[in-house]
Amino acid sequence: MQLLSADVRAQLPPLYAQEGDPNPIVHCKFFTPDSSWTWFATEGAPEDGDFRFCGYVIGLEEEWGYFVLSELESARGPLGLPIERDLYFTPGPFSEVLARFRGERGGGSAKYRIFNETDGVYAHPDAVTYAEAQRLIAAFRQRYEQQGYYASVRGRIPISEVSLKIVPDD
Repeated sequence: MQLLSADVRAQLPPLYAQEGDPNPIVHCKFFTPDSSWTWFATEGAPEDGDFRFCGYVIGLEEEWGYFVLSELESARGPLGLPIERDLYFTPGPFSEVLARFRGERGGGSAKYRIFNETDGVYAHPDAVTYAEAQRLIAAFRQRYEQQGYYASVRGRIPISEVSLKIVPDD
């Protein structure tokens, strides 16, 4: 199977095109059929003879990041099966795609917390739904972008250097 067809490549916006959007459009989904790893791609562009994606990865942890096509093509799951592109995936806003994904796995009512990796503390006292955690992070970023900095335990730092992560509530 070709992981990145010409049609999918044409649909993906260039890297950083959705950077300020708190709910970017997910254009394609890759997964390992013999484990629980999943990659949701929101953007992509050719780079140094490869193709770099930006997206949300669900594996040992869940996080936004970059991954390249050559790594997806060469990786294998625990049974040796290659990564596949979900041919039946319906593109949509990240919050809807993730809710649909979790709902398919019986996790639609799961609760999450926002962890401030910059300060090493939870940024919100309560466990909330994933969509609410996204909304809270967007509000946080908007508030501090207007202020121009974040008052960290390390002092004033640019909001772009603050690392907030949504983690499952244990």
